[in-house]
Amino acid sequence: MDQAIRPHRPALRVPALVCLGAVLLLAACTKPAPTPPPPELTLEEAGAWWETTPAVTLSEYSSLRMQMTFKNTSGVTLRFLGSANADGPAGELQFWTTPGIAEPTATFAAFPEGDYAPDATFAWDVTIDLTGLADTEEGFGLRPLEANLIGTVFPGQAEVVDATGTLAK
Repeated sequence: MDQAIRPHRPALRVPALVCLGAVLLLAACTKPAPTPPPPELTLEEAGAWWETTPAVTLSEYSSLRMQMTFKNTSGVTLRFLGSANADGPAGELQFWTTPGIAEPTATFAAFPEGDYAPDATFAWDVTIDLTGLADTEEGFGLRPLEANLIGTVFPGQAEVVDATGTLAK
């Protein structure tokens, strides 16, 4: 009689519910890596204007809120027309993307208006729309424009007292 001999292998039998429970437990314990918060931006001198730092890919965000305070170091009174400017407060703050030169729209929550004697401070709170920017844009250049004697305000005529840039997704 020919009989096939089968080697004996012990069967490991685990109820299906125990396996499912283990898988669910492992899935519940596995958390996705937290998304790091966007970097906070500030301003640094860049020749005849100021630029945001650090460099970021602006197209990854929907908006940038810049809150900036400058000190008048020009030695003369600076005048800002604010809402009385023909272009409104947007006419007194030049800003553009870097390294390109796109000029997105912005909303001004606060802006200087009136005369600012030497050593006085003046400030903006502006939110810039970043939608539709090219992937190559990494920051902003900006400079104030005043209506009295100087026109374009450069580093040396004003200094940054405080600047905070908050990016939103």
